[in-house]
Amino acid sequence: MLVITNPILKEMLTIRQCFGRLAVALSLLMMTAPYCNAQRQTHKRTQKKQRTTLRKAKTVAQENSQATLTKAQADGKEVAAEKEKKQTTVHPKGQTGKASYYSRRATGARTSSGERLNNDSLVCAHRTHPFGTKLLVRNPANGKEVVVRVIDRGPFTRGRIIDLSYEAAKRIGMLSAGVAMVEVSVYDDTEVPYKPKEYKVPELELEMNDGGDAMHPAWKSKREEGKANNEK
Repeated sequence: MLVITNPILKEMLTIRQCFGRLAVALSLLMMTAPYCNAQRQTHKRTQKKQRTTLRKAKTVAQENSQATLTKAQADGKEVAAEKEKKQTTVHPKGQTGKASYYSRRATGARTSSGERLNNDSLVCAHRTHPFGTKLLVRNPANGKEVVVRVIDRGPFTRGRIIDLSYEAAKRIGMLSAGVAMVEVSVYDDTEVPYKPKEYKVPELELEMNDGGDAMHPAWKSKREEGKANNEK
């Protein structure tokens, strides 16, 4: 077995071994480079497909959720319309019950119809009549009546059928009582046409003119006098 004792030769041999190992590593890297590139391209294509699939799934989910929301909104609108239809029932024969009125402090408050309350207006709140309906409210204790317009919902106290504005309550004389029994009915302001009364036309005596001068004799004499004065 050959034993190298010279340090320089040992160093050179070590450097040669390092270069040899480096060359082997470079050749292995060059051999595996195409395979690594192919794997990288495959990985990129896989990621792209996954992103496309996720995007499509997200779009489909959004469309389904939008369709579900639209259907829910439509169902909600139908339910609300049905509820409003049930609530807005008309009582053609009228109602009898207790009535209360809004406090003066409630002026300016926004009602269920969106209109603001005014104490000087003839308005009211009713649970079932549609907004804008005119109601005739009569106080049987004194016989006073008032016509009010529905702009709010209520009252929700048991036994009460209508809430009047301050001015309406004042007109039927229930301010001191606070709560009074009233009769409520739909007010019909339709005017029914009627036949006018017959009356006799006075007879007039008229004369036909044969084509001559139809001037009054007195006016004719004045005209002649005027002409004579002008000639003088």
